[in-house]
Amino acid sequence: DTILGGTLAVCCFFFNHGQATRVQWTPPLRESFGYPVFLAQILVITYVLRYIKNGFLWSLLIAYFTTTFVLFWQFSAFALTTQMGSIFVTFVLDFIPIRTMSTIVYGHAIAFFTAFILLFGNEMLLTSFYLSSIITLWIIMSLDRYLYLITNRPFYIIVNSTLFIAGTVGIKLTISHLMRVEDDVSFCFFLHIMLKKLS
Repeated sequence: DTILGGTLAVCCFFFNHGQATRVQWTPPLRESFGYPVFLAQILVITYVLRYIKNGFLWSLLIAYFTTTFVLFWQFSAFALTTQMGSIFVTFVLDFIPIRTMSTIVYGHAIAFFTAFILLFGNEMLLTSFYLSSIITLWIIMSLDRYLYLITNRPFYIIVNSTLFIAGTVGIKLTISHLMRVEDDVSFCFFLHIMLKKLS
């Protein structure tokens, strides 16, 4: 909310300009249309978070942009999973109330099921971390009145974080196993190799 914060964001954008605007140098692929839609979706989410907006209409607006983004970009589930994790952090640190969190998660759930239908039952989307993170957040929100009884704040954060990570990974692996889908094995292998190189 300060000028320094805005200046830092602009400087980072210009420093990484070659990668941040890479989409403008490519042929007009459907992925290219996903970038501005994702920016619009992030803008709506940011507005909802900033002004603590609640309600079904906000969920529908989030769902509209999220569905469009999922339809345009094959790997959108990875970006949206990261977004769900970031929103979870804002929730667990008490920056947003549970009603606003419900509005956002409900919008993502509507978007997921709409995109799943419009993509004719895409198995890769069904077995993505995106769906499992939505389900896990619903579970955490359902348990929040009990979890909030934990008076030790660091312990509350640790319990919620453990639930989010274990739930997201566990549900994803369970769905993949039940559906016998291994489409993302190459991505997980690539991620493993990249992390190995960094260490």
